[in-house]
Amino acid sequence: MNPFLENFKTALNAHDKDACVRLIHEGLDANSFRLIEAYEDILSKAMADVSSSQLDPRHKIWDEHVKTQIVRTVLESLYPIVMRTPEILPTRRVALVCPEGEYHELGLRIIADVFRLSGYRPYFFGNSLPKFEIKDLITSMDFAYVVLSASNFYVLPALNASIATINELRPDLKILVGGHAVNHNHDAIHGNNVTIVTTLEELKILLTEEAR
Repeated sequence: MNPFLENFKTALNAHDKDACVRLIHEGLDANSFRLIEAYEDILSKAMADVSSSQLDPRHKIWDEHVKTQIVRTVLESLYPIVMRTPEILPTRRVALVCPEGEYHELGLRIIADVFRLSGYRPYFFGNSLPKFEIKDLITSMDFAYVVLSASNFYVLPALNASIATINELRPDLKILVGGHAVNHNHDAIHGNNVTIVTTLEELKILLTEEAR
């Protein structure tokens, strides 16, 4: 059991934003964990618990929103540290997109920082990017990857439509997909040049292999 994760989850469940920010920064300052471990072992796992709670009939939307905003604050507080990583080649751009109708974007925001720490320049487009904007985005910028995320099961058709648009415009472009809905419905994802990534560890392995 990771004591830092457990302490963070306790503070998060208590809706204590100050404690959550303090725990992460104190751990980093004391070299108790590395920055990437803060993302992999604490923040992503805490958010996974928040996402899985949506299936609980006792789930409270207000509780989810408060916790999401707390983690968002933690992420923004970490970005000055993320910026200290080496300069990025301009050819290593990554688009991180929530398809139209998907409003749970924080998991993708975490992944954006992981890409930045891995030497890529992430372009995070927030929640619910309209379908017609996907086409304009792909034709306006050159990306090494497009990452699509779906936490809401009802968004899977929009995700597949986005994949189809990308396949049509850029058949060579690598597409990564993830999120709570994707992780539980692999067979529902259709398209070419698509890799399903269920954990940050899988993403790190993929990026390491690509760098060889």
